[in-house]
Amino acid sequence: MASTGEISRATKDKLYRISSQVDWSDLGREVKTADLVKNETWKAMITRIPLPATVLVEDPYVDYFFRDTYYAYFSGKHSPVSRDCIRLSIFQSIDIEWEDFFSVEGQKRIQESFVGLAILRDLRRPFGRLLLDARKLNLPEMYVRLTEYEVVIRGVHIAFQSYPFASQDGEMMTCAETTLWSIADYYGHRYPEYKISSPSEIQALVKRTSFERTIPSTGLNYMQITSVLREMGFSPKVYSRFTNASSTQELYPDGKFHRILHYYVESGIPIIVGITGGQNGKPYNHAVVFVGHKANDITNRAPRNTGSLCIVDAIPDDYVMMNDNLSPFELSSFSAPIPGVDESRIKYIIVPLYKRIHLEAAQASDIFHTFLSSPDHGIKMDDKLSLENPLVLRIFLTSSRKYKSFRATRSNRLFAKHLLDLPLPKFIWVAELSTRALYASGKACGELILDATESINAGQNSLLMVHYPGSSVSDIPTNPLLICLKR
Repeated sequence: MASTGEISRATKDKLYRISSQVDWSDLGREVKTADLVKNETWKAMITRIPLPATVLVEDPYVDYFFRDTYYAYFSGKHSPVSRDCIRLSIFQSIDIEWEDFFSVEGQKRIQESFVGLAILRDLRRPFGRLLLDARKLNLPEMYVRLTEYEVVIRGVHIAFQSYPFASQDGEMMTCAETTLWSIADYYGHRYPEYKISSPSEIQALVKRTSFERTIPSTGLNYMQITSVLREMGFSPKVYSRFTNASSTQELYPDGKFHRILHYYVESGIPIIVGITGGQNGKPYNHAVVFVGHKANDITNRAPRNTGSLCIVDAIPDDYVMMNDNLSPFELSSFSAPIPGVDESRIKYIIVPLYKRIHLEAAQASDIFHTFLSSPDHGIKMDDKLSLENPLVLRIFLTSSRKYKSFRATRSNRLFAKHLLDLPLPKFIWVAELSTRALYASGKACGELILDATESINAGQNSLLMVHYPGSSVSDIPTNPLLICLKR
């Protein structure tokens, strides 16, 4: 290594200086666990961490996540498995010293340079939890859902943004259980309505709907996954892509399944994605979580003709995936989600909705499209809208509180006052309107708002606000809005 491990006299903790990929490889061989150098998660992780860096290695380390699985399953095996883990804390600086933990200035440098942590366990699949701040990684431009975590490293409290990731152990936790854990962990850290669930608690929920043993796990089907989500306090919605398990005939025509998937991802809702295909002559089934999408370029996207309108959907081809067989924040193509898998395709998605959200994405989309195409209040194709400059439609679900907060400072005062005075339900669907020319400059020209707490029976009566050039509801000014689509 460029610098050998510097050992703390009080503990066995070591500081390693990383200035090249060779140093990472040396560290991977030195850490006393499974061969990290050959591990796919390790190989992907080290390419994304900016260099130079410092890594603090704490060995042994007590990790609540692995201790839970250890006492629930691994402690009963004949082959010895250590209950202790190793924690790697990664800093985007090569100048972190032991003395930094004892001074105000040093602790501030530690907090500002913190990239994330990795937990290594004594298993064939060594990676446990992996929490990395996506904002500090070498990643392509993307929009990703994160939440705040706090860790304590040698007495230093560090707050950072991440999305929970863990590799499956293949015995107690397969891909399905791991995705359920990550959903529960994300929502438990972000919202007080939900609680963090340990692996053993997830297994207990699975047992309630299973007619045979659940450990060692052979995976879960979508009915078991939704049952567990319901027990966690969610109101899950399942969308199957095909007419049956062996068919490639789609239930939703004209790319509607892709649009539904994207509406939820654009809303910042982590969704469970079921993937099928073939690998080495055998059937392949896997579950991952989509937590974001790549930057969207609609410059050359062909519009779809809905009869009276030509619409371009603000929908990307690539999504940000948490795949427990690879590493966090991988990019996944909608058409071929898993590289190296023959004919891989998405077969279903499961959306963990809040219990008060009754109007789902497909229904909201239908209401928006019906209104926009109506002869009375719809958008008219004129000299401002054409095949060369079609209508761009962006649909997402949000809370009225966040929506009002965002729009109040990005609108003209008259509209902002009207919006703040407008009674809105807890959750709303928003359809943001633009044109290809406006969208390229980050601007919109109108919007529609739906009551997400209504049922489909309300139809267009669930519309709460319509505001775009030539149409106005609820006494909203008819002059066009021009707002910045900052995220």
